[in-house]
Amino acid sequence: MKNGFCTLNSLQAIKRMDDTSNMEVIMLSERIIEALMLDNNMDEKRAADIYYTSKTFALLSDNASGFYLKTWQQIYEMLNTELKK
Repeated sequence: MKNGFCTLNSLQAIKRMDDTSNMEVIMLSERIIEALMLDNNMDEKRAADIYYTSKTFALLSDNASGFYLKTWQQIYEMLNTELKK
């Protein structure tokens, strides 16, 4: 999978995080974007834009939330719930 940070919207949605959570977020994000692409038949640019501008990603990128400790499946389920609203 190509780097998910491929659009201006995606880059603007990213906040600086410490190295530990940053690595976790990157790994989780790749899996979530890939699943979003496959489940919704969309290209990587569209999937990345949706993901990086979501409330779910905002929670994930907040170190204080500890959200990055969840599995990618749990986070993906929350993203799907958000997108259905």
